[in-house]
Amino acid sequence: MLGLAAPATGGISLAPYLSVAIAQGAVAGLSSYAIAQVTKTYLANGASWGPDGPKTAIASILNSLDETSILNRIKSELSAKLLGRSRRFAQ
Repeated sequence: MLGLAAPATGGISLAPYLSVAIAQGAVAGLSSYAIAQVTKTYLANGASWGPDGPKTAIASILNSLDETSILNRIKSELSAKLLGRSRRFAQ
């Protein structure tokens, strides 16, 4: 319904949902990045978690992530894409 209303309202109907979309995208992006790092470590160790086991390996990876910089990058990229789309609807 929202998608159908967007062209009729010039994209204005999407404005309240931009912040929600950015937050959801940021969480999904951070989760995907963390999973990719865990997978990379697992595969780099020859499909093994190493002598300390999976819990220690994953905890080490998660502790080394800089969530703030990753989230800021994802938010800025999503904002640019979403705002670009809403401007196209308004034209």
